[in-house]
Amino acid sequence: MLTSADGWCTYCGSMGVRAEVVDHIVPLEQGGADDITNLVPACRSCNASKRDRTPEQWRKSLEHRYYGPPGRGTSRRTPTSWTTPTPG
Repeated sequence: MLTSADGWCTYCGSMGVRAEVVDHIVPLEQGGADDITNLVPACRSCNASKRDRTPEQWRKSLEHRYYGPPGRGTSRRTPTSWTTPTPG
């Protein structure tokens, strides 16, 4: 599993650090399957930051942190380098 995506983190590309853990795209706590179609390689940093959220929930939390809450006159653009993996 850690060799898929050429061994890099699915979320950030690892920025020079190889993926070290396997992440559930849809967390088990949210009904995600513990099967190969729901698993991706991830670096420890992204895995710890994502925690028990889906990629979309995680992305929204990062946007809120870095761009502020909606409606406050801040840019709400999502960085184009972010991709959302989907199970299966």
